[in-house]
Amino acid sequence: MRVFYSLNFYDETKNEIKNIRNAVEENSIKGKFVKSKNYHLTLEFIGEADEERVKILKEILGELKTFPYKLSFNKIGNFNRRGGDIVWIGVEDNSNLYKLSDELRRLLKAEGFETDKRKYTPHLTIGRRVLMEKAYENIHLHAFDAKVKSIALMESKRIDGELIYQPIAEVEVR
Repeated sequence: MRVFYSLNFYDETKNEIKNIRNAVEENSIKGKFVKSKNYHLTLEFIGEADEERVKILKEILGELKTFPYKLSFNKIGNFNRRGGDIVWIGVEDNSNLYKLSDELRRLLKAEGFETDKRKYTPHLTIGRRVLMEKAYENIHLHAFDAKVKSIALMESKRIDGELIYQPIAEVEVR
């Protein structure tokens, strides 16, 4: 099973994100754009895990103590890739989000899981393999706040060729 940890959002936030995604898509030459039901902010990608490892990952989720209750999305950015960029919406610095990332990585390492070696760069992917007609910076993004709905251990799978992200364990943020 292919899994990762994420922050998930309410529908009102997904609608805001969809508007931004649509603006990027309208100004692109090509790209594969994320469906709103799959919007999330990845905390840590795990990859393939068997049932025993998933059980441990669920336990780790229950041990988390730090919760960012609100994030402020404030920029559009991209990771350059051959064949098209990964386009994302970034968040304003949030100390609780960075503390959560550090806490999660510490718990994962204690259980023998590999974690990303790179500095945590919080972002919400809205498109892959995107080629733009104009620079991302020219697309207006009005900053907006988003309440965090939950922290989840998610499964990534393909059903009839469609990528689906589904929570297998979840802690609501209140």
